[in-house]
This record gives sequence, structure tokens and C-alpha cells, in this order.
Amino acid sequence: MRDNPHIYFDNNAATRLSPSVETWLKDNFITYYANPSSLHLLGQKLKDMIANDRRCIANFIGTNAKNIFFTSGATESINSVLQPIFLQEHGIEIVLTSRLEHSAVSSCVERLKRHSIRVLYINNDADGMLCPEHLSAQVKAHPHALVTLLGANNETGVVQDVAQLTAICRAQDCLVHLDGVQMLGKLPVNLEEMGVDYASFSAHKIGGLKGMGVTYAREPAQFTPLIIGGGQEEGLRGGTYNAGAIRSLRLALEDTRHWDLEKIASMRDFFECAVKNLKTKAQINCENSFRLCNTSNIHLPNQPADAMVMELARRGIYVATGSACHGAEPSHVLQGLGFNKDYAASCLRFSFANFNHSAEIEYALEVLHEVIDS
Repeated sequence: MRDNPHIYFDNNAATRLSPSVETWLKDNFITYYANPSSLHLLGQKLKDMIANDRRCIANFIGTNAKNIFFTSGATESINSVLQPIFLQEHGIEIVLTSRLEHSAVSSCVERLKRHSIRVLYINNDADGMLCPEHLSAQVKAHPHALVTLLGANNETGVVQDVAQLTAICRAQDCLVHLDGVQMLGKLPVNLEEMGVDYASFSAHKIGGLKGMGVTYAREPAQFTPLIIGGGQEEGLRGGTYNAGAIRSLRLALEDTRHWDLEKIASMRDFFECAVKNLKTKAQINCENSFRLCNTSNIHLPNQPADAMVMELARRGIYVATGSACHGAEPSHVLQGLGFNKDYAASCLRFSFANFNHSAEIEYALEVLHEVIDS
């Protein structure tokens, strides 16, 4: 592993193309250049391909093809739901969220405040779990609100009981939006069983192309589009269809069925056990909660995380301080857990994938020992 290593442990930010996507792009991508909305044969062939892909994608996430529409990514999907005009047209004056959301949600929430929409926060414990009792009290006090939930945290890996939380919300006629980005491939996703009203997903977290997302709407006819144009997506999202990216999502989803989640979990557990034996007395954030099998967020006392990222990269190991979207700023998620900025600034996120292997874990541990304990 010492000879020019390239070890990628930042898979929650983006991961490499899945094998089927890579093969399809090499063999087919340049031939799919027509506009799927065109009436000629090439356009109609692409339109049929998209319709088939849509059915497969919808089936994978437990819904019907008519209930999903394609976007440029989860950020657009989230913006489509958490847009002021949509909430105002539906008479929604209050949004419930948490302090542990991805910045795509938290930024939208801040904008809603400027449009006189009231925002309330659901309590969470130090292990990153939302408090069902507090959520219940909030929705009883504020029925008909919109509640936005992060199904699996991109930084800590903590997984919420979406079905339980949704049931609490629906009992008070609240709408529920799910940020399900990190759930794909790692957890079962059945939107109909979960009972959510809206959900957002991205392709590039599971090996699809960047710039491809999906929005789920339980009642599409009641949805107010964010982007209008040529009437694509049954009027729910204007813009020329990105046929190749749609196909990449379908293929990537199919490839996730071959992921060895037990192997990934075993690597993560081995890594965390060894990290806790470092002299620096590393701590695993949210260790006591049910987490994604691939995610480990560790606190390394007195070790500036940004400097650690650069030093590990110099040695061929690629990790993150948290969400790629917040840059060098200390994680707002960790601060939302009750930690101060200094603590958050000494935390690293390792997110593993099916293509990683034990020799890479061992090398990373060796380097951490050299950098920290020497």
C-alpha cells in the first residue's frame, strides 16, 4: 500500500461510478444525443427508455412512476419542496426541522424565515436521534405544518426511524418531506410504507452521474413546480430530459443490490475498534445510535481536522471533515449535538464503499498511528 496509494474514504460526498454505469457510458452514451421530447424516431426511442427507467427507479424506492420526477440533484429536489411559493399556496405557515440537517435543507429553512414562515426545531439527543415526544408535542401544537426529516445523516451516519416519525406527523395532518439521499443502497427504502409526502434523492452518492436527482410527490397534482418550461415531467419540472443521467441512476440502483453491506459494516467496525486504541483517545461520535454501515465520524483531540485531511491526502488517503458543502467551517451537525466549535474542528468523517477493502483500512490506521501517536 506504500506505492502511490489512492484510498478513497469520502463516499458520502460522492462515490465512483458503479460498474454498470461505467460500462454503459463507454458503450452507449455518445449515441443518446437526441432530445427525448422530439417527435422523430431517435427522440421517441429515448422517451421510451426514460419511461422504462422511471418505472424501475420508482419500483426500487417503493412507489409508482407517476409519483416521481427528475431533477438536477437532491439540492434542487429539496428546494422544490421547501420553496416559499409552494408553502404559501398551500397555506403552510410553520415548518418543523432539526439542527442536524444537510445544508441544502438548512439553507432553504433560513430563506423561509425571510418569507415570514415560522421555523421550529425538533429536539435531538447527544447521539443524534430526534425526540419523538418533542415532535409529537410540536405537531399537536402546530397541525398542518410541514416537517422535513433527514433519514440518515451524511456526517454521523445516524439513522432515524422515519416510519415512526412520519406516523406522528400524519396523525396531525402534517406534510412530511424526507431527505433520503444517504439511505439509497444502504437501507431499505419504501416510500409508500414510510408514509412520507415528499422525498429527495441524488444519483452520485451510489455511483450514478452527478447532476441527477429525484423528487417523490405522494400527490403530484398538488405540487407547485420550482422550474417551469416546456412541460416536461408532466409539468412538474421543466427542462430538457437528461436521458443519460437518468439511465445512470437506474443502473446504479440495480448495482447496489450487489453491495456487500456486511463486509462494509465489518470494515467500519474494525476501523473504529482500532481508532479507539490510538494514544490520542479518539472518540466515535454517535457510536450508541443505529448508524449507516459505512459511516464513521471520529473525534481526534488536539488534531485540527482540516490539517489532518491535507496530511492524509498527501499520503494518498482521502477523507472529509464532514459535509463537503460546509467547506472548512466546523460542522453544524456536531454543534447541533451539543459539541462546541473546537470539538467539531477536530473531527473527521470516514465513509466507506463496497470497492474498499481491508488492506486499505489497515494502511489508513497505520498512517493515523504515525501522524497522531508518533
